[in-house]
Amino acid sequence: MPILLDALDSFSLVAWIDADAVIVDDSRDLASELRWRRDLYLVEHVFVSTGYVPPKESRTANTGLMMLRSGDWARRFLQAVWEQEDLIDHHWWENAAAMRLLGYRIDPPPANHEQRTAWLRRVHFLDVAWNSMPDYQASPTPRIVHFGGLPLDERLERMTDALRAGSSVSRPPSRVRAVSQGGAAGQTTEDIQQRVDELGWWYHHFELPSGVWTGTGEPPAYDPIERWNLFEPNLPDDLEGKSVLDVGGNSGYFSLRMKQRGAGRCLMVEPVVEFVDQATFVFEQFGVDVDVVCEDVHAWCLTTDERFDYVLFLGLFYHLKYPVLVLDRLAEMTKELMVFNSHIQGVPPQAPGADESAPSGLGKLRRSVAKTLGSGQTAEAVEVADADRDELWSASYPRMSFLEGAYRGDLSNWWVPNYEALEPLVRSAGLKVLSRPHPEMVVAEPQRYFGTARYGELVFPRYGKAEGGPVFPGEQRLFVEQVKKT
Repeated sequence: MPILLDALDSFSLVAWIDADAVIVDDSRDLASELRWRRDLYLVEHVFVSTGYVPPKESRTANTGLMMLRSGDWARRFLQAVWEQEDLIDHHWWENAAAMRLLGYRIDPPPANHEQRTAWLRRVHFLDVAWNSMPDYQASPTPRIVHFGGLPLDERLERMTDALRAGSSVSRPPSRVRAVSQGGAAGQTTEDIQQRVDELGWWYHHFELPSGVWTGTGEPPAYDPIERWNLFEPNLPDDLEGKSVLDVGGNSGYFSLRMKQRGAGRCLMVEPVVEFVDQATFVFEQFGVDVDVVCEDVHAWCLTTDERFDYVLFLGLFYHLKYPVLVLDRLAEMTKELMVFNSHIQGVPPQAPGADESAPSGLGKLRRSVAKTLGSGQTAEAVEVADADRDELWSASYPRMSFLEGAYRGDLSNWWVPNYEALEPLVRSAGLKVLSRPHPEMVVAEPQRYFGTARYGELVFPRYGKAEGGPVFPGEQRLFVEQVKKT
């Protein structure tokens, strides 16, 4: 344990392989098995123990092969293993301590899993190929073969035989099966790569369980983990049973992350047909159940009464002609937390010095916004004074710029708020700003519930740019081609 703890200080990933295990297939990197919000990776062996009448099933988590992601959780886990001194003389040593933390019964035998502990939430069980034990549970296509519990001479002989049998065969990575809980069995990475290519241009660039990446990642595409890392600290470790709405979800990355964190019902609304196809494929590969609706977000928001615990409103606001209407509807739908992200214009203001005064409502507002940027937390109270006409002319006053034509070559953009506008927009929708982890992102919770009103059968207008381009609401396809050109 001390060796592993030291290694975690120097490396982002640390793998341990027992001395009585041999690598027989090096075609796949263990790091490719990484899952979000999982910090410990190992194999659980399930086999029938024949030493009992009748035979009994046994489940054992085996630390003979394990990988740890560096962080506070991994250090706390290893320390908790190390502190179980009553197991020093147990025949499984640290393996017994780890199993007990994860909810396994280690005595009396046979060992088995009995309860789901908090530690187990951050564990991902690998395919048995990563720790194949011929006398317990063997994989037909092992990567690592482990000969634990045998006399030393027999271990050495069998390790040598296994190494000779597998050392000359490094299987081509392109034939590796996709590691997917729900993907089609037997898919190769060649199959998956072909399907990724068929699905066209990808805005989100991330890795699938097979090791295949979505798209090329060339701008304007980006790795969405950077955006996820901004608001992830505001989420609880376990979202079990919580409902999630993801509007403008693109290829589904953020819905996927919420499901992997334990969310219950997750609904993604995306108007672009190509992105809906991509998201459906992604959810199949990761084996998660997400409801996908291909519809204009304006129309969807105005025709549903459903409310959600968590609402993700990411990178869509400035693509809407009536964005504040959608923000108000999404705020009403939010029961616990909203993450709001939008492209903005301008730069964040600098926090004013101690000797500066705030003689106007504008000054007070700017001070509040500057405090937010500096600490990541909003001031306890926000002073909003009456504004006069002169203040409206200020470049630092909250405002949005209307885009009659294309913006950066893209006809799907309609409004761009400035830095000062984001928080007032959120507050006016009845939400309380909790943090601003990035100039373009606000995390908020409900503060004042306005409810809804119904007025017969409202008629929503179709709209589009005067110079041409797609007409909304409606099936969106041209947008993808336009983005690729820019």
